[in-house]
Amino acid sequence: SYAGQGYGLWRATERDGGRPVGLCGVLKRDGLKDPDLGYAFLASAWGRGYASEAARACLDHARRHLRLGRIVAITTPGNVASQAVLKKIGLKAAGVVRLPGKDEDSAYFVSEG
Repeated sequence: SYAGQGYGLWRATERDGGRPVGLCGVLKRDGLKDPDLGYAFLASAWGRGYASEAARACLDHARRHLRLGRIVAITTPGNVASQAVLKKIGLKAAGVVRLPGKDEDSAYFVSEG
């Protein structure tokens, strides 16, 4: 991803001790016209604010340093917690999208840069 697009995922770690808790970054996913914000965290890290903090920082980096305009994000329609994170950092629900090779739709969010 870094070689092809100049951006990708970063490891998220705890401040105290540096234990890895997840991944977050910007990707260029097949089936989406725009770069998308993606993240995944260990279940032990859920509900502790890591996703919001990391997603906000990656979105800021994408805008300020990568100069990316429109950023999108997808999640499963039933993942209410992830949808709350996306809304919290300023993305807006924009319907659903089905990625190539997938059997189910994804909830689709957009952020204009």
